Amino acid sequence: MVENIREIDVLCLDSSDDPVVVEVFVKVPLGVWQDRDKLVEALGFPFTPKITKLSDITKRGWVKAEKEAIPNYQGNLPAWKLIRLN
Repeated sequence: MVENIREIDVLCLDSSDDPVVVEVFVKVPLGVWQDRDKLVEALGFPFTPKITKLSDITKRGWVKAEKEAIPNYQGNLPAWKLIRLN
């Protein structure tokens, strides 16, 4: 399953051009993946909540699936759906 992650949602602090990422959500058949160590390995980028910026993720082969943020994703914070290109 690790190598099959092709889509994630990233929850951000704001809608700026390069926001700080609060959380990364990986959708799996039975819910959301929570094992942080395996998540980092599977995604191919290090993730530290409230420190990692969106550009840190997009530099590693992930791109926004849509031009606009998903409004009010969780707690009225914006989120983006990202897909892996490689």
